Parts: sequence; structure tokens; C-alpha cells
Amino acid sequence: MASVHGTVENKAASGISYIGLETTPYLVTAETISEHLGIEVGRIKAGLGINMFRFPGFSDTHVTIGANNLLRFVDNLFKQKLLLDNFTEYGIGAFYVATESSTESSRALTAAILEIVEPVLIHKSKNLSSDKKEVIKKFITEMRGADTLETKFACTALSKTAFTLNQSLISGSIGGAIILGTDIAIYDHKKAQNAEATQGGGSALLYLTKDPLLVKLDNRAAHFNLSTYDFYKQDDHIPTVSSGFGSKVNYVVTLGTAFKNYEKKFGMSKDSYFVSHVPYRMEAEYNASFIYVHWLKKYNPAKLRKIEEKIGMSEPIGTSPGAIAYLLEVIKSHYQASRNGEISLMEFLNQHEGVKALWAYHQKMRKTEEFRRFKEGFGLDQALKISGYAGNWYNGSMWVAAGSLIREIIKEKAKEKDIYFGSYGSGSASTIFKGEMVTGLDRKEQLALVELASFKYGEKLSLEQYKAIHDSKLEKNEYCEKGNNLMLKDKELLRDKTAELGFKLICYDARREGRYAFNGKEIQKGPIIMKTE
Repeated sequence: MASVHGTVENKAASGISYIGLETTPYLVTAETISEHLGIEVGRIKAGLGINMFRFPGFSDTHVTIGANNLLRFVDNLFKQKLLLDNFTEYGIGAFYVATESSTESSRALTAAILEIVEPVLIHKSKNLSSDKKEVIKKFITEMRGADTLETKFACTALSKTAFTLNQSLISGSIGGAIILGTDIAIYDHKKAQNAEATQGGGSALLYLTKDPLLVKLDNRAAHFNLSTYDFYKQDDHIPTVSSGFGSKVNYVVTLGTAFKNYEKKFGMSKDSYFVSHVPYRMEAEYNASFIYVHWLKKYNPAKLRKIEEKIGMSEPIGTSPGAIAYLLEVIKSHYQASRNGEISLMEFLNQHEGVKALWAYHQKMRKTEEFRRFKEGFGLDQALKISGYAGNWYNGSMWVAAGSLIREIIKEKAKEKDIYFGSYGSGSASTIFKGEMVTGLDRKEQLALVELASFKYGEKLSLEQYKAIHDSKLEKNEYCEKGNNLMLKDKELLRDKTAELGFKLICYDARREGRYAFNGKEIQKGPIIMKTE
């Protein structure tokens, strides 16, 4: 069931030179979503670890958020000399967009995003100095000559794509690549009642180059696939989600098995950081407690016995060598049960008494002081600083956590250690690969390469504002009929200055072609053939 990719040490340094985290301008608090769903606020704050999340306006889409992120990257070429030097030398050999929010079934999001970014850059260059004009000219030329592709896999496409394109850097076929994840998570809870309150919207952009400026990526990875319906969408905003332990256990099994595959094949230092998919804080902690017990069994069994005496419970896994092995045995036993009663795997896990007992054990483990200390050394608390007020970005979620941890390391608030990236996607599959912080560069300059400018502003939505936007998104009321203008709807409802800043969707015309604006002015789209003389 397992597969392992790559067996050779890196021949040359390659990896991440820039991380751009772009989000929406509006905030929804735990209290607001609690009132909207009619559930206790404690279930959201303590149960999920969510205090607030970012939310789109009427005119914000995965296309506009991604376009804003790409444009900010170009702006940073003018501000960050390190980044400009890398871009000048290595360029862009590939531009891939990862999403699970795409509404087109043919044209890739790369085309939709470049279609609105190009004319804005060309117009912008008219008032710039000659050297800056050359930067924009090079950027557009590079993008037009780059390999472009849209990749789709819930929550993990961005990470898998980053690892795959890094292999192209190592092989020498390209010198640089941009991978952009952009998603909006909006759930119709009336039709998807089991979905957690983890809405949000944002984009993560990675610029990979040779001689990286932030993180060197290893060219080895381990993977694990467990095909099941834990979370899936046949409609943009109506996921089918298994209740109870189903998706949580699947998350732990899939990610945990890939973790063990990596450890077995390549070895893994326990004195390292581990960053995983974080749709909400507690899901990362679920996985961390399993890794913690695994490390204790391997390196300090006496300490594990003392902790288990304190919580009054031993790990209930019978004769299995570990919790992941036990859970895999339970999954195997589902085959006969499903033949007899036609029960789905997720339902089977939800009802299994052994799984419930194991979950109770780890709940107790996560409440111990020892686990609290482990989390800090593991990098979990540092990784979750930004995630706590970002929300669910699907493909961007792991990179929000990674950016948060990397910033803490650069600021010397966390030690420099290897970082293991553990990407998980519903459906389900996981990939583990390793990174190492780049040293010897100016810390202030490195810190500027983790872009968080869009987080500096946040307007809290009232319940009425949130519901108006939320319900409109579900109804897909985005067409131009009857004078519908999404930017005007934002300005009328929100009455704030951000309602027309950056890229915005005005509406879709009868041909389902988007009309877009930048800073309040409609974009005259191309194709624009850039003059090269």
C-alpha cells in the first residue's frame, strides 16, 4: 500500500526562496460562526482551536486572491534585492496553480490568473523607471515561456507540486518555478452538517529556485495512499463529510503511515520540526500526539510508562507494534464487515470501540504537561501562530503553518532544525519531505521573503454581513444579469476602503467570462502581445 519516491541525496541546493501568503480582507470571529450555526462557541474555540478566520467579500474569488498574490510577488522583486537577484539568474521555468476551488473544467487557473495580471503589469510599467520596466518585461516573458498547469488534489496538490517541481530544479531542466495555491472554503452547513466550522480563503505562493534563500528541500519523499470517501465535493460548496472519528482517523493513518515510511527508508531525527496540513489547530495536534507516543516508545519508554500511570491508561492497541499499525488492522477488518452489512469504512471507524478507546487515550495524552512541552520543541505552537486567525485555505493551509514557523526561526525565537513537511489531502493521500533552513544570509532580508502584508488589515464582519455574503456565494449569484455588480454589493454592505482594492470580480457575463477590476477600474483584457523591441 505504501510507496517511496527518491533515494539519492541532493546533488545541488534547491528549494524555497519566497513564500507569499495572501488573504482576504474580512474576518469572521468564533462568536459569529457560533451564532450562525447555533453551536456552543467553546466547541469552536476549544474543540477546533479557531478564534477567527478570513472570509471573502462578494467580489473576492480564488482567481482574484491568487492574482493579488502573484502581483505582490512582482512588487517584492522591486523591494527585495536578494529576491530580484535570484529571479534575474534563475527566472521562471514553470508556473503551476494548485486548487480544489476551480470552477472551470477545461481552461487552467494559470490562464485565468495571468489574463488579469498581465494587463495590470503592462499598464503599471508605463510609469516606472527603465530598470523596473525591464523586470516586468522579463517576468511576463518568463511566464509566457513557462510550463503552465493546474493541479487538483484536496489540500495536498500545492505541496506535491512543490516537491515534484523541485526535482526539475535538481535535474537542471529549469532554474526557478512559481507554485500558487488558491482556494476558498465555504460550506453549506444545512446540506453538509458534518463539516467542521473551518471556512476561509487565501493563497500561498512558493518561488522555488536553485541556491534558495529560505529553505533547502531534500529530493527524497515518502508517500501513502488510502482511497476512501472521508471528504469529497460534487458541488463547489457542499462537501460530504463523514462524522465522528472518520476523517480524523483517516488523517492520522494516512499522514502517520507516510511518516513511518519516511523514517524507515531514510531515518528521521526526533529533534526536528514537523509541519502538517492545518485546516484547524486541533487537527495538527491530533497527529502530533501520535508522533509523540511513537517517539517515547522508541527513545524513552520509561517516561511513557510514567505518563500513562498519571493519565491512568495505557495505549489500547493490543499486540500491535504501534497505533498506526493497529488502525491499519482495524481498516483491514472492515472488508469482512462491509461484505456482511454494506457499511462504509468511515462509518465502520466511527462505530469501532477500539478506535474510540484509542482516541480517548490520545485525548488524555494531549492534556499532559509533557505533551505541551513537546509541542513547542516540535514546532507546533510556532507553526500555528498565523493559522489561528487565517482559517481553512485548503491547499494553502500547510504553507500558512510553514511560513509561521520559518518566520519564528528567522527571528531566532525557535532553534534551527530540520523541518519535515507532512502534506495530507482528503480522498486520501499524504507526502512527507524534508527541508533545511538556509543560513548565512541577513536575517532581516530573509524575514522579508515571507510575505504577510495582506494580514495587516482585517475588518470584522457582523453576523448579518457574513450571512449575506455566505448565502450569496452558495447561490452563485455572480452573473451580470439585472445590473449585478459584486463590487457595488461589497461597497454597499461593507462600507470600507478595501471593497475595491486589488483584483476583484465584477461579475460573469452570459458567456461565463469574468469581468474583473483592479483598484476599482475594469481591466481591459487581452490577449495583449507585449512589445519586445
